[in-house]
Amino acid sequence: MKGEDRRKKIIEYLENEREPVSGKRLASLFNVSRQVIVQDIALLRAERYEISSTNNGYLLSKKKSAVRVFKVNHSDEAVADELKLITDLGGLVQDVFVYHKVYGTVRADLNIGSRVDIEHFLSDIKSGKSSLLKNVTAGYHYHTVSANSEALLDIIQEKLKERGYLASLQDFEPVEFRKKKKGSRKKKVRILGTGVATMDIYPEKKRMYPGGNEYNVVCNAALLNAEAGFLGVFGNDMAGNLLKETLKELRVDTSKCRDENGSSGYSIVILKEDGDRIFLDWNKEGVTDLYPVQFTPEETEYVKSFDVITMGRVADVTPETIKRLHEEEKIEICYDFHSAFTDEDIEKIAPHVKYGFFSCSHLKEPEIRRVLKKAADLGCSIAVGTRGCDPIIAYDGESYYVHKVEKVDATDALGAGDSFIGAFLVDFISGRNEGQQREEGIKHALEAAAAHAATVVVKEGSVGIGYDYDPPSFEEVINKDKTW
Repeated sequence: MKGEDRRKKIIEYLENEREPVSGKRLASLFNVSRQVIVQDIALLRAERYEISSTNNGYLLSKKKSAVRVFKVNHSDEAVADELKLITDLGGLVQDVFVYHKVYGTVRADLNIGSRVDIEHFLSDIKSGKSSLLKNVTAGYHYHTVSANSEALLDIIQEKLKERGYLASLQDFEPVEFRKKKKGSRKKKVRILGTGVATMDIYPEKKRMYPGGNEYNVVCNAALLNAEAGFLGVFGNDMAGNLLKETLKELRVDTSKCRDENGSSGYSIVILKEDGDRIFLDWNKEGVTDLYPVQFTPEETEYVKSFDVITMGRVADVTPETIKRLHEEEKIEICYDFHSAFTDEDIEKIAPHVKYGFFSCSHLKEPEIRRVLKKAADLGCSIAVGTRGCDPIIAYDGESYYVHKVEKVDATDALGAGDSFIGAFLVDFISGRNEGQQREEGIKHALEAAAAHAATVVVKEGSVGIGYDYDPPSFEEVINKDKTW
């Protein structure tokens, strides 16, 4: 069974279940590994299916927070296209109803939220079990549509209009489009990452997983419905192709990336029993090292189209470049100092970044507070220290914030910090765009980021997407003559 067909079947199965379904059960039903199911769930979430991970398994939710009524008119042949347009954009078609001058309002529940639902609906129509209600009123009918936000409903409305399906309302009709005032549409968060795209290879498991610090950040931002982009360099090998393909699957923009002749980034990883990892080897002469991003005028203009660019110690961006991007180009920067930072690093970089993240598991709390304060005093607006399973500490130049992490049985801790950064940025910037107060925004973002990171460490790999790997074929995956 092809992956796309399997994912359709997974949605169909979850829709018919009221209780959570375990990954093991899904793997058994579709005769694949649990990791394949984890990958499928990640891709389905990227397609805007609301699938929650609970202690007992996966649960599909159809609950939406925003509702609007659309009046439409189209032919019978366009029914499938209209419904796919709505559901592909994250809408749930709750019903269909018509307003008849003699019979009044006639309504039927639909609850169509996926292409599987559409297939079932059209099959019932074709078999004669029911007929199209719209034909009672010469094609004019209404749908109550719900979605996760008013912004999504705005997009659905625009697309219906572009396709010629949206119909004008008359004075006598009992409904109205709930439009937002011009200019009030919620701005979608845009996050760009630049750094090394890496294939994390687990020889013992015979699996490999796309990753890399900023790569992980933007993948997680995309999974949280942000508009994400990646500015990087890919090797002309199997790993490079898979790294790019994964970004495309998650709808991360790669339009300014480059392909170069050479080796993709890689790391050889083994897991400890507690889910922590040990790096046996990594690429020190990959294409990102040989052909780093130069931030040309064209690339810089691209960076400016995002709310923030995120980078870190291994991203091959010099302190001088960071200073230029901040002072001359007025670009907001998020920087991951990792754990091997020094006071000199903080002094060079903190004055030019808005968000600074520090891995502080090796430090005592007083030292963490000193580090965060030093960064903030130098100009970093929000400095955050993560400590593994211990509470997170943040400082904004005025107050310290402490938030407990969610305790889970970790499968693979790789990418936990990156997922935290991605979720924090999406939540904080989204709140800022909506006028949320700074203190409230930091507290909420810390909570949201910790909750998201807890869902990531129970997966294998950095973003929950992996590929089979044959250990003797290392040189076929990476342009490098070495065997593991």
